[in-house]
Amino acid sequence: SDAIELYQLGCEYAQGFAGESGGYRQEGGGWQMIGAQSASMFRSDTDVFEIGTQFGTFTKLRLQARRNNVDVRHVTVIYENGYRQDLPINSVLRPGDTSAVIDIPGRGRFLKSVTINMKSRVSLRGDGVIELWGQH
Repeated sequence: SDAIELYQLGCEYAQGFAGESGGYRQEGGGWQMIGAQSASMFRSDTDVFEIGTQFGTFTKLRLQARRNNVDVRHVTVIYENGYRQDLPINSVLRPGDTSAVIDIPGRGRFLKSVTINMKSRVSLRGDGVIELWGQH
């Protein structure tokens, strides 16, 4: 899958994802993948997705786990206008699971960055991958 390819590349974005070519992988319901990061098994990981205005405004966000269970502890959304939204998640996502939808205040806003604090569960499957999805 694309998430595993991202994990193997050790990078935040790959061809066809926001940040590399300006494109997105799309899913039903208007959800678009913004990026993906691996989550370490042996330490808490904090990953930052730099987004910016070139990708338009978003009305909703969600997270999705791949490869292994990911313990998502906290998400911080920083908007282009400087407003900061701190969201305690404290949820374990199994591979294929999605988080609850994070509603963006207003009719849609430009996002500067999304920071995710997470950790993979120890498993023979290796580090989990967390995907960040957005809806315009």
